[in-house]
Amino acid sequence: MVVLLVVVAAAAAAAVVVVVVVVVVVVVVVVVVVVVVVVVVVIVVVVVMVVVVVIMSIYTVPFPDAMKLAMQYSDRPVQARCLYLFADIHRKRNDSERASPRYESAYSIMSEIGDRVGQVQVLGGMAKTAALQRNYQKAKELNNKALDLSTKAGCKLGMLRCHARQKLLNEISPDDATSEGHENYVERLVEEMELFCGVCGDVIGQNPARLEPLSCGHFVHTRCAPHLARSTIGRAGRRRPCPACRSNSHRNPVLQLT
Repeated sequence: MVVLLVVVAAAAAAAVVVVVVVVVVVVVVVVVVVVVVVVVVVIVVVVVMVVVVVIMSIYTVPFPDAMKLAMQYSDRPVQARCLYLFADIHRKRNDSERASPRYESAYSIMSEIGDRVGQVQVLGGMAKTAALQRNYQKAKELNNKALDLSTKAGCKLGMLRCHARQKLLNEISPDDATSEGHENYVERLVEEMELFCGVCGDVIGQNPARLEPLSCGHFVHTRCAPHLARSTIGRAGRRRPCPACRSNSHRNPVLQLT
């Protein structure tokens, strides 16, 4: 009897040892698999990052390098553009102390080389920086200067931006000036430049939206483009004409003949 109990106990102990060994082996295998997977993932991520860095280094030139090259070859227009972009970046980070001197340097160079459109852009950035500092009077003065320059240069896009900015500044900091006149100018310039969707009539750029270019050169919202693909009575299988072109042809007798 004693011998039988000893044999049973030995068998039980052996079984326990086998189970423990199996569990340990399984745990080790799982750990090894996890480690291998992690290593593979890390290697893939590192390779992807290296490829991205290499591609960016090939196809892009960082602003500091562009500025160095512009200074090396005395390329004043590129220097001004780099300074303007630097200033814009600092302004969008709410760092007006760094933005202001770069705007001033860019404006000085653009005045030197006679780039009036560039001056309008820089003055617009300076006006935004002044507004960021809550110096609305200075912002209005800078914006009026930009408006005067864009008007003399015949830059309608610059005029549009200046009138829209002045309207906003008048609403933020009311004075004797009125926003109504600037709003009328904005509407007129938008119509003259055809900066609206011919399908829905909304101003393009007022809200973020994807655009669809038409063969005539006009743009409509991507969400509105399917309306032009719908056939109507007498036009089966044919795309509807561009609404902007059709509107112009009704207003212009010469276009009706072409």
